[in-house]
Amino acid sequence: MTEILSNEEINALLGAYRAAESLGKTPQKQADQQVRLYDFARPDKFSREHIRTLHSIHNKYAAGFAVTLSGILHVAVQAELLSVDQVTYREYCSSVPENTLFCDVSLEPLTATAIFEFNPSIAGACIDGLTGGSGIAFSHESDLTDIDRAIAVKIVDVLLRRYEEAWGQYIGLNATVREADLRGSFNQIFLPTEPVLVCAYEVRVGQTTGMASVCVPASAIEAILPNLSAGRTISTASRQTPAVIEALQESLDEVRMECAAILGRTTLTMGDIVSLHEGDVIRLDTSPGSEIEFWVGDKQTCFAVPGRAGRKLGLRVTRMSTGAKKAA
Repeated sequence: MTEILSNEEINALLGAYRAAESLGKTPQKQADQQVRLYDFARPDKFSREHIRTLHSIHNKYAAGFAVTLSGILHVAVQAELLSVDQVTYREYCSSVPENTLFCDVSLEPLTATAIFEFNPSIAGACIDGLTGGSGIAFSHESDLTDIDRAIAVKIVDVLLRRYEEAWGQYIGLNATVREADLRGSFNQIFLPTEPVLVCAYEVRVGQTTGMASVCVPASAIEAILPNLSAGRTISTASRQTPAVIEALQESLDEVRMECAAILGRTTLTMGDIVSLHEGDVIRLDTSPGSEIEFWVGDKQTCFAVPGRAGRKLGLRVTRMSTGAKKAA
């Protein structure tokens, strides 16, 4: 005879079923929360602490890069570190132009080689500037002559001294250029899937802006990870010896700066500007014989009185300024 369940027994069975169902879902939910995706094609070789230290090292290199290149080219140079990333060598090569300048650099005592790369605009500005030109970009492989290569190696060799100094707190590097050529002329330096550390820079040489990068195999940096994990910070104060300061001053002495003498200022309405014609007179806020401002770059350095110096106009400095800056 079939047993008929009461309402209380049915409710008890339904409650037990719901409890079992909720218990069965909980482990799966927790398991989903604990799962972390891992890309075996792009393994993370460095922790956040390592990346911060590597960022600090290559940021220091950017500062030395700008000062040194300014001294070589006698123009203002700016270099800014944009990113420090872990990618594969294939991804790195696809991110740079075919006619970019590749420099194969050995980093002793590390066994691996490194790549110092300069986009055509920057490489052209540096090489063309040193040969008396105005700075042009490379367009194809034939643009890089033997003389160009020799000049490029000489420039990069000097910049490598700044790279050695940037690493000096952690390891004593001896960096040497082994070869310099356009990327399209280079043989495969690393395997396409080789993990590499890529440090990208934006560089401004005079009026030319372009990109540069440093590509180092992850395996080379892994050998010195204990040094990077020691928690030491780079101290620049201890390295500012008189010899270093004197060398920096000598490099900066030949840098050309844009200077301007401000004869005066005034305020015009848009209607006044639109109706300007040849022969109109604009009244300034200065009077004849009064001091005018003298600016170097974006900084006011002194006051001066205009006059004649031989057959040309000249300025006689009357007093130094407090160093006001132009409004952004």
